[in-house]
Amino acid sequence: MDDVHLRIESSICALLRGESVTWPTSKDPEFEVRFRDCVAYHGVGHLLSRQFSISRTRGCDVSDPRRMAPELKDEMAIELARKHELVRVLTALAESGARALLLKGVALAYSIYPSPALRPRADTDLLIRSADRDLTARTLSELGYKKSNTVSGELVMYQCGFVRRDRFGIDHVLDVHWRVSNTQSFSQALDYEELSLRSVHLAALGKHARGLAAADALLLACMHRAHHFHSPYWVDGMARSGGDRLIWLYDIHLLVNAMSPRALGAFVRLAETKGMRTVCSDGLLRARQCFGTRIPDDVLLPLASKEPAEASAAHLREGSIRHLLTELRSLPHWRDRLSLVGEHLFPPSDYMLEKYAATNRVRLPMLYLQRGIHGTWKRIRKP
Repeated sequence: MDDVHLRIESSICALLRGESVTWPTSKDPEFEVRFRDCVAYHGVGHLLSRQFSISRTRGCDVSDPRRMAPELKDEMAIELARKHELVRVLTALAESGARALLLKGVALAYSIYPSPALRPRADTDLLIRSADRDLTARTLSELGYKKSNTVSGELVMYQCGFVRRDRFGIDHVLDVHWRVSNTQSFSQALDYEELSLRSVHLAALGKHARGLAAADALLLACMHRAHHFHSPYWVDGMARSGGDRLIWLYDIHLLVNAMSPRALGAFVRLAETKGMRTVCSDGLLRARQCFGTRIPDDVLLPLASKEPAEASAAHLREGSIRHLLTELRSLPHWRDRLSLVGEHLFPPSDYMLEKYAATNRVRLPMLYLQRGIHGTWKRIRKP
């Protein structure tokens, strides 16, 4: 990451804080391309468009950066279609007996953002009971959804993707989770039953829409950020990694700003109980650094405690091999650890054939060998 990229990120944060920014005095095509790329990567384009609109209303000169931000109108139209489809999905799931909780981006879009269109997302995250996996898959199939080709196993993956293209050409992508994270220690921190008991109604998405309570949502936002320090995610068709996407930090910023002292106290107790103090402290401090988030001392001080040491803090440190060892240590039995390694190395044959566009099962041994070599090389390159 070079100095120009860092300056652009710093400028984006300043703009989202409502501050003025100095731009190049003359039109610089290379700068504009890099600015747009950075905005797209961080997922804050529509937030910037809104900020520029506010500034223009107040009489501020925003002509230079405004031309480099995406228009919000198209996203608002797409969001209406997504909302209609999501209400349909939630209704069908509830009627089948598989009640889902809304997680992460979609739940935050309809609870703490001024407009849902300001919180972009590639998919909609749902949490279900593990026992409802087959029922959920059947219900979504009846609605026209196709199951995505993903790695599967009892330990390696706690989610499955489904996609449906509507008559307008809009893809509706669902990520159905039966645990809140694929990171082992995070997956064990919160379960469906406790989250469901504390869940809140999201009225804008119909009578069957429920999201996480504020304390749970903030804990999950901090864990989600730490998860992606090691696990890839996709932006515009490209695999990325790193936990400091600005849209995730802005989620944390808005959550903290929207929470009452009582809710923040519940969050601190939850972080302590679940062994996530360091993960949460790191996320809150990074959000404050970027957006000036006001965090009371009685929230930060308990989270800053170094005792007792938390195994989850290892997820904040870089290193692919270290991350794998931390994952293995998070499992209580050697049998589970060996199973996890096996599921990484030998996913189901149908997955392998589709991933590598192969039809002859005779090729499977070579495909598994290719996968093993590629995975090992990636870990060596990123020790």
